[in-house]
Amino acid sequence: MKQIFILAICMLSFTSHSQSDTQVVFNNNPTSSDDYYDIVFSQIFEDALLVSVTGRDLDFNLVAMSYEGTNTILEGTNAKPLAEFDYNTQKTIRNINNINNNNSMVLEARDTSGQDAYGFMYITPNSGTVTPTQTMVNMVMDTVKHYVDSTNIANNQTVSSHSITTTTEGLGGAVAYIISFDQPDPYESGYTSAELDYEYIYNNSATDYLEKILDTDRNDELVGFRYYSNLNNEEYTIFIKANN
Repeated sequence: MKQIFILAICMLSFTSHSQSDTQVVFNNNPTSSDDYYDIVFSQIFEDALLVSVTGRDLDFNLVAMSYEGTNTILEGTNAKPLAEFDYNTQKTIRNINNINNNNSMVLEARDTSGQDAYGFMYITPNSGTVTPTQTMVNMVMDTVKHYVDSTNIANNQTVSSHSITTTTEGLGGAVAYIISFDQPDPYESGYTSAELDYEYIYNNSATDYLEKILDTDRNDELVGFRYYSNLNNEEYTIFIKANN
């Protein structure tokens, strides 16, 4: 069974993580509109969170480092761990032949009743690819072993191999942007409309979309997102970087 791995770009040193700082969100009845089986959040070292999403048929695995090590989503003013939310798949794009633009996923974070949405997670490759070091591979293998064990137990399955090497097909850098709708946005007031452009990540309808906000003064650098939740029926604009 083919596995797809997207590895976060991490240099320098790593410390091993224990099961106590790994949380798993299971989706025990995945459907075509909710196509992941589990999401693993692993605090691999201080201010660095590894996010891993396994496909419903164990046919893919996305691994990414969270942007700025984000590990909570706000529910009002209450910062809750990521594993305390349910996730609904908004968009999945998998194409190993074009890693820079594909192998992306958008998940909406919802309360466990499914009645309200509090944020989203956008997992995407960075531009370009990297050649991972053995240290990086060992770190990811640690996390993979955990979720494979968890998946096998919950699914009563046997997975023959989940190997990652420095030459694994499609291996590259990836980032998970974890966005809270209720987070304060100190950056928005620093931009003018004249310097911004918008690019769809997906556009299902006029009330179901996600756009990148790009700064044209900085070679179309990603500086934020504009998102419409078809559950909340509301558009959210969130900037992630200050203006230059």
